[in-house]
Amino acid sequence: MSKAEEIHYKAVMAADNQEPPKDYVISAHADHFNGFVEGYVEGYHQAEKDLELTWKDVEIIINAFLDFCIENKERGKTKRYNDKEYCQEVLKRFKDLKK
Repeated sequence: MSKAEEIHYKAVMAADNQEPPKDYVISAHADHFNGFVEGYVEGYHQAEKDLELTWKDVEIIINAFLDFCIENKERGKTKRYNDKEYCQEVLKRFKDLKK
């Protein structure tokens, strides 16, 4: 269970365990809270879809990596990059290409 799903679960459980409303004001508040929870869940799932990597994104990442390797070879770079440095450079290029 992801952190967001855990938070959602706790919010739903808290809403379900509320005392029955004694007057309209409390009832309206509970309805508002439940609407908030539903909106949060819907927004979270939409954000997951929007941020999901596609095969096109993977293609961009692979090409950015290959371009970086080719550029280093053509420049005669003798410095050996570690995995972190390669990944940071590829991520930077990916973000630039996605803009």
